Amino acid sequence: MRGAWYVGRVRWRRIWRQLVFLGVVAGIIGGAVLGAAAGARRSSSAYDRLLHVSQSPHEVLSVLDHAAAVESWMRSSPLVDHVATGSVMLGRQPGSENWYSLYAPLDMRTFGTGAAIVRGRLPSENRADEVFITLRTSKNTGLDIGDALTFRAYERAQTAGVLSNPWTAPAGEQVTVRIVGVARDPTDAQLSQTIKLLFGTPAFARAHASTATYTPVFVWLKGGPAAEIRFESALAPFAQSLPNSILNVVASRAGAQAADQSSRPVAIGLLIFALVALLAGLIAIVQTLRRGLVTRRADDGLVLSALGATRTDRGAAQVIASLPYIVLATAIAIATCYAASSIFPIGATRALEPSPGLRADALVLTLGGAAWFLLLLAVTTLVAWSDAGTRMRPRRTAKGRRGEIVAANRALPAAIGARFALRPGASSAARKRAAFAGAIVAVAGVIGSMVFTRSLDAFTSTPTRFGLGFDLSLELPSDRAQSTLAQLSADNDLAAVAESLSGPVTLAGRTVVGYSLDNRKDEIPATVRAGALPERDDEIALGPKLLAALHKRIGDRVDLDTPGGKRSLRIVGTVLSPGSESNAFNEEAVLTSRTLDDATPYPSIYALVRVRPGASLDTVTSRLHARYPYGVTDESQAHAPGPVRNLEQVARLPLTLVLFFALLGATALAQAVFLTASEYRRDIAVLRGLGFTRVQVAGVLVGSATSVAAAALVMGIPAGVAAGTFGWRAVADALYVAPAVGIPIAAVAALSIGLLGYALLVGIVPARLAVRRPPAVALHAE
Repeated sequence: MRGAWYVGRVRWRRIWRQLVFLGVVAGIIGGAVLGAAAGARRSSSAYDRLLHVSQSPHEVLSVLDHAAAVESWMRSSPLVDHVATGSVMLGRQPGSENWYSLYAPLDMRTFGTGAAIVRGRLPSENRADEVFITLRTSKNTGLDIGDALTFRAYERAQTAGVLSNPWTAPAGEQVTVRIVGVARDPTDAQLSQTIKLLFGTPAFARAHASTATYTPVFVWLKGGPAAEIRFESALAPFAQSLPNSILNVVASRAGAQAADQSSRPVAIGLLIFALVALLAGLIAIVQTLRRGLVTRRADDGLVLSALGATRTDRGAAQVIASLPYIVLATAIAIATCYAASSIFPIGATRALEPSPGLRADALVLTLGGAAWFLLLLAVTTLVAWSDAGTRMRPRRTAKGRRGEIVAANRALPAAIGARFALRPGASSAARKRAAFAGAIVAVAGVIGSMVFTRSLDAFTSTPTRFGLGFDLSLELPSDRAQSTLAQLSADNDLAAVAESLSGPVTLAGRTVVGYSLDNRKDEIPATVRAGALPERDDEIALGPKLLAALHKRIGDRVDLDTPGGKRSLRIVGTVLSPGSESNAFNEEAVLTSRTLDDATPYPSIYALVRVRPGASLDTVTSRLHARYPYGVTDESQAHAPGPVRNLEQVARLPLTLVLFFALLGATALAQAVFLTASEYRRDIAVLRGLGFTRVQVAGVLVGSATSVAAAALVMGIPAGVAAGTFGWRAVADALYVAPAVGIPIAAVAALSIGLLGYALLVGIVPARLAVRRPPAVALHAE
């Protein structure tokens, strides 16, 4: 073994260029793998870290009356860590009638001091006219630092009336504030395209304490978000004892669920990329090892064998000679992973990252770096062991094969080329197998990425698949709902009209959003995943994610809390809600209108409409806004839920993979063809001596290239379809949507033709080189 160590060290200076090259290649591949893994972890943890950094409350209660009693109960609850109150001004902007909510705490020390400011600053505590807004609010409204905003607020006495009549004009004071900062906020996880939140100061809360629309109670729980369900279960009976007190409860759990639905497809995509990059990278590393470090040192193996070195000694010498590249590759992989951390998270989850920029993930950098070192060492050892075992074999196999080829000189050149490509000789079998495997992986990767992209495009372009069967929703007052629905039904520009109720309901101790849907003109269908919609008052359909969270199945029963007591409902199906933009996608319930009206004290009434084909949506929207100014706002447009919109960001990843695999396939195919031309140069010379023309020689190498391409297509297309199907089903299952798979037949056909055409061109290059060399030169070594 000492001799092996000596020989290996001596080779360091002789092959240092190859070592550096392979170290850089393996380091970049390792950096891509580790970077993708670190990116997946960073995307998945962004919301929790933002919630911690911003010191945001775990629950926010909107209280109309008895605020002191609610605060006292909170402080006595063993689940509550601390509580803060303040003032909320809810109002509408004149002209557009869009809603705005301004939250102002009475104590800045317990709320807002940890805000993750993106630009600008926090408002001064003693300035009542300064606010900061969320990043999502800035994107939705176009507001930024220095802008002034004016809206008319609702009076506290109007609040109960607004719940039943959203067309009530605000009669409170006019609020004018100036934006001094934009911050990342956990509410941004919901990806709402209509949310408009402003955060004021204690000075504002004190100045408007008597005129506030309602009182907010900010609650921090001892157990964090994990204690929210227990807290809500304990709060429910207390809230029922105070009628008209607690209007709404908003939990950070809703943001966590939305963040999870946004980050999970990104994380899955990055992990798939890491796995594929690892597989393709190992193939490239094995090819480079055999060509650059092992195969070119046959003389060393002959000398060691002549001196009595065993197979173990020869393999150990090659491994020791390769150690510098392994160390260099590990260092480059760690450095690349750290440098790439600035591009993560990707997609919508990036808005939740509290500390954008470079970030060292200690777990990935240490364990991942060690794993990459050990993996490279294992691969190098296997290659060296294999090479040490085959180096001294006699080459009679190649001679025998040449005899077979000469005997078959009357076969077509393409057939001879296919034989060369698919039955490689012993001298380069391992390298050609690696190149052939690289071509198959490349085809499978391109096909899989195209299948995923096609399935994703088909899903996002079909709104009914994620619950949207309408174009506009109008919020209606309860006393004018039926007359307005009749007017809308008579509108010739509207193809379908339906009435929908919505409001918070409590199922099995869990507060969720409940909906009902009754068609008035034609049909606006709900998206049923399984089973059916409820037809009787004792039936209910649940979102598929809610069904899984409750550990229920279709046919089971679930308890619904109502003012008259609990009601047992039978689950008849899974359905995607008809809400235009849900904060808890796939976690809602659909009931009959009578059951929903009994379960929630203030159900909101909406008219869902679908514009007839050929009519302009913008024109119809403007006309309806002029007729129903408080019914049509920016919240009326049907928006895809946040997790669905986030998939548009994920769509970039498969396109990147297509380019990556296309480059890999082009390189692997070219390498396979040139290896064939190099290995069989003497056989080609023999064929030329037997009378093969230049065209026939070109046909041999073109046939070799096209046979490799055809074999890669035959094996790669089914593997790619399976991989793309698996990847899309994983994403669809994470969103609880129907995982319908789309296979792009035309694109697959175009890829096949393109690859065969590329193989034709690649085969011509070594053919031209082969015919330039006289046969005598190639046969001189025989």
